Amino acid sequence: MRAAVCVGVLAAVIGAGTASAQPRTASRPAPRDDFHYGTVHDVQHPPNPDLVSDSTGWLREHGIRDFPKDDACWQTLPMDPPEYMMNACVCDQLYRIAGHELLTCSRFKDADNSNLVPGAQHLVMYDVTRGSMRLVLDEAIGASSDNLLPSPVRLEVSATDTDLFLGEHGNECAHSLEAFRALEHDPVWGASARPAEAIYTQVCASRGRYQWKSGRFIRVGDAPPVLIREHPYPI
Repeated sequence: MRAAVCVGVLAAVIGAGTASAQPRTASRPAPRDDFHYGTVHDVQHPPNPDLVSDSTGWLREHGIRDFPKDDACWQTLPMDPPEYMMNACVCDQLYRIAGHELLTCSRFKDADNSNLVPGAQHLVMYDVTRGSMRLVLDEAIGASSDNLLPSPVRLEVSATDTDLFLGEHGNECAHSLEAFRALEHDPVWGASARPAEAIYTQVCASRGRYQWKSGRFIRVGDAPPVLIREHPYPI
């Protein structure tokens, strides 16, 4: 009898130890309600593509020896010789959408030599397939200026397996374009308001949902809103 009791107690102790030794899944804290940091789409629209640390090496692995010289990424510099061209794109992301591998680049295009007119940040995408590299998207997604013109506008890029989204933060476009209208008759800023407004309008016109059609991305509708909120846990 005493032996049976001892065996039972020993089994209980071993069972408790085994249960306590099992890994526990830590629960993440619930998101907070203050919206001021980061970008969050719903779970169907993850914002993060793969990173490409060496775009030249990645292209060579895919059979591309030379980056195509197009207006999306290349610019002619006023140097000697005068036809010197420079690749102004930074290509460091890879999206996979609609069965295509899309090398994704960023380029800042100056509007002119004056800081009164903002430049535009462009999203440039190339379809890399079977040793070929084709430009499939070139859209303005950001505008900013160092002077007292309206605050910067920036579109957030995200994607699903089939769609690409260029979403707006809050009502940045409406607020900025309204501010430009208020500057039209300003004696100091009025002269630069119209060309600067054209750059902002170009960015805001890029908002939307894009799908792969006829070998490139076509805008087919509106993008879902981009929520700005504090990240619920450290990155």
